[in-house]
Amino acid sequence: MRALPPAPAATIASVGAAVLGEESELRVLVMRKTPFLEVLKYLKEREGGKLGGFQFLRIFQEEVGISFVKTRELLGCFDPEMNPIVEPEVINERWNAILESWNAGS
Repeated sequence: MRALPPAPAATIASVGAAVLGEESELRVLVMRKTPFLEVLKYLKEREGGKLGGFQFLRIFQEEVGISFVKTRELLGCFDPEMNPIVEPEVINERWNAILESWNAGS
């Protein structure tokens, strides 16, 4: 069986840049204290329209560095497809508390 030739460096770099660009965009939204429903809209679009609770927790843990212990507090505000089931004010209140804690480094 023949091995495949290595991928060109430009291809690897462009794929990496695309992934980092997505991560950077999410981190920028979080650092700007963007309202949570706008962040969620961005993530749903990025993930092809589907975003589950566990996927949401993983993304914030891995890409932003916000512990799933903190972000799981938001899950109670959404149904399994991450559609809001409480008022936006409640969601943003919880989101702002998470951001304050994250910015404080705890």
